Amino acid sequence: MTTRRKFQWARMSWKEIEMASQENPQPVVFFPNRRHRVARAADPVGTDIVQAQHCCDQVAEATGGLSLPGIPFGYSPQFNAFHGTITLSPATVTAIVSKLSDAAVYNIAQLAIGLNPAVLILTGVWAQDHGAFGTVHIGIGTSANLGGVTKAAAHFDGMMNRPTLRLDGQVVLENGHLNISLT
Repeated sequence: MTTRRKFQWARMSWKEIEMASQENPQPVVFFPNRRHRVARAADPVGTDIVQAQHCCDQVAEATGGLSLPGIPFGYSPQFNAFHGTITLSPATVTAIVSKLSDAAVYNIAQLAIGLNPAVLILTGVWAQDHGAFGTVHIGIGTSANLGGVTKAAAHFDGMMNRPTLRLDGQVVLENGHLNISLT
């Protein structure tokens, strides 16, 4: 009888995870990250993450990787009553960052341009707004969770609506209008 290799992180003990990391110190890890979109109000919350989890599990099993437990995020009209964005004034962010006593919190961790043509107005729901077409968001601090190397005491994101963005002297976005071809 052949024992199947365990690949679902959420179903492994810490000892099994340790053994898997010794067998393959740099495994490919699949992380199902799925946006909430409720097709029908009667559907159970989290239904859509099941497909993403199943896909990651199959690929991880076939490739020798690990499949992490999925984290649903996102926005649906059914969630309008639950506001998930906290807005801090520049003075508050400055005060918080200065008290952390960690120079790495000033690291530019990410710069992203919102390119989702289906989201044209800001709603106050961060998971949706950060991809709204014609926006820019910038993150400072920790970048290790984004594929970078900096580990800081915090990570903050800031968002700009209809900005002008110049990269290497070229205007890439002007008042929220894209000035480059996506083809």
